[in-house]
Amino acid sequence: MNWGWKIFFITAGFVLFILFMVFKAMQQDFHLVYEDYYDKEIKYQDEIDNTRKALELSNGLKVEYLLKENKIRFTYPEEHKKSIKGSICFFRPSNSNLDITFAIQPGPDGKQEISVGSLQKGLWHVKVNWIYGTVEYQQEENIYLQ
Repeated sequence: MNWGWKIFFITAGFVLFILFMVFKAMQQDFHLVYEDYYDKEIKYQDEIDNTRKALELSNGLKVEYLLKENKIRFTYPEEHKKSIKGSICFFRPSNSNLDITFAIQPGPDGKQEISVGSLQKGLWHVKVNWIYGTVEYQQEENIYLQ
């Protein structure tokens, strides 16, 4: 076999390999975490800024999992506990149908406890968004419920 046929077979093999890879890629099913993923991506810089502001607080938000009581305790910053509003979102990475949102309602001591007995065991992403005055803050935690 001369070199012309070798070049033909190598080129044909490469083309068939690329076509096979395109075919396999087209068969894959992609699931987005959020239905409105693209809108959220555009607003992502705001989330980065809000997270940075939360990290700069001297006494930031504390999130504790109280295993014996089956609750999660949120301790808000001392200076924010009087007039704070926002939401606490529990995201289940494996099933978006289990996601749940609570309103921020701190007690006089600046703490809020949420019972998690009804939530499935496993990994949860907890995202806390709050507003104090005109400044927005955000903090995310991963919690593994047992």
